[in-house]
Amino acid sequence: LEEMGFLFEREPLEDVANMRRLFTAVPRSQAAARRRARMEADRQREREQPEEAKRARRRRPIEAWPSELIFFLRVTGLLKGLAASLDVPVDYMGLMATAARKTLRESVTASITEDRHGDVVSLERGPERAVRSDPGLPADSRESHLQRHLEELLERLHSTGALRGMQASVAGPGGKLLASACAGELGPVDPRPVLPDSLFCVFSAGKAPCAAAVLQLAEQGTLQLDAPVADYWPAFAANGKGSCTVEHVLRHQAGLADAFPSSATLEQLLDGEAMADFVARACPDGPPGMATRYHYLTFGWILAGLVKSTTGETLSSLLQSVVVSRLGGLTRE
Repeated sequence: LEEMGFLFEREPLEDVANMRRLFTAVPRSQAAARRRARMEADRQREREQPEEAKRARRRRPIEAWPSELIFFLRVTGLLKGLAASLDVPVDYMGLMATAARKTLRESVTASITEDRHGDVVSLERGPERAVRSDPGLPADSRESHLQRHLEELLERLHSTGALRGMQASVAGPGGKLLASACAGELGPVDPRPVLPDSLFCVFSAGKAPCAAAVLQLAEQGTLQLDAPVADYWPAFAANGKGSCTVEHVLRHQAGLADAFPSSATLEQLLDGEAMADFVARACPDGPPGMATRYHYLTFGWILAGLVKSTTGETLSSLLQSVVVSRLGGLTRE
């Protein structure tokens, strides 16, 4: 956006929320309720701000606007007004996403590269074979039943459109690599083939080992799954969360799926201790155990606070001692 002429002065997360609101047309029948909800959220954010932040002068959200954007916003405003008058919701972000994905895919330079198999791969078309084995596999694993079964499974998933791109590996005792294969392309806007050494952002891959570490504590008798979190972490009982159990947290039933600090910076979001303090004070959406909703961010914050209060260890330290240290290193003989 800065290349287009934007100069932002707010936090990136706030900018994203404002941009999404800008490109969403709300029916007139819903506009008043949406406006009241937004005003209440602004008031709540104001209450949560430190005194020095309240006294600070509010900076302009955008210092500079490109002229093309001014025209675009005026047209968008007219269309939003028309949609509101007709009482029709219009998702401009969704409409633009289709064209954006097509443009991004086409922007990937169509070139030829040679993969580890020696096959010629077109970045535009992808590899000739949908599924590719890992050339780093030990010799005795390359033609094993497990390897063939893994490749057949990926082939079936790919042919039915059930996966975009994937890598899968199986490790045995001592960390020996028993099977490994990959399939598909890098992403919806990147048609390049997935290779054994392709890198991916695995945002929530840590949830499973974090849960396993807490279950290890339960197995050792350090905590009980049916016990309230507040028994180990008293601060967590704030705002009606006293009945929330460890099992509720592990089942994503704590009622805190959308708990998020309204004015946090990226630095604060990466501060595990600060986020654990925040989630301990947060108000749940409903009674614990009432509904299952994916706790995409708060899951880790809650477990971190629970582990710290129960054992005195950080969650990362516990993971290292009860999960990672038992896996061993993957070996490629």
